[in-house]
Amino acid sequence: MHILLLGATGRTGIQVLTQALEHNHTITALTPSTPFAAVHPADSPPRMMADSLGNILSALKARQPDHKAKIVVLSALGAGESAQSTNCLLRLMFRYTNMRYTYEDHDAVEAELRDAAGDGVVDFVIVRPTRLVEGGEGVARVFDADEGGVVGMMETVSRGAVARFLVGAAEGSEWDGRAPIIVG
Repeated sequence: MHILLLGATGRTGIQVLTQALEHNHTITALTPSTPFAAVHPADSPPRMMADSLGNILSALKARQPDHKAKIVVLSALGAGESAQSTNCLLRLMFRYTNMRYTYEDHDAVEAELRDAAGDGVVDFVIVRPTRLVEGGEGVARVFDADEGGVVGMMETVSRGAVARFLVGAAEGSEWDGRAPIIVG
């Protein structure tokens, strides 16, 4: 499988890269050039993720595919309809502090991805992990939001477990068209 990986130099992205290579996938990773890698205030516009996705979707629409592409997105617990499965204190923090800008971007990504899937442009999986912790150990398990309840406020999942889940979602079809919440 050929995978385009955005965010390959991040703490989770590097683990996704490693996992995908271990599964013998071909990877194209877009990374910042060294002279431009320094962080500047304008490096994170409010719709950075949504605008990046929009560019990818435009490119996919412009080509004549022999099969539908799949986009697997690392989102966040509390984005989209997963807000209802989030502890009320976290929900307040995500929506009424400066974190709201990130969550508005996540929400826009999810909405645009679902629209593109509805138009037949792509298949998708939106992965919503709980709080990420360093490490490669552990296995991600899916929190069943359909059973009701709220994800525990202190739930964590390792970046390695998330990477394994993301690569598995890209390889298989079990999670296509869905947005699982994963915990460690």
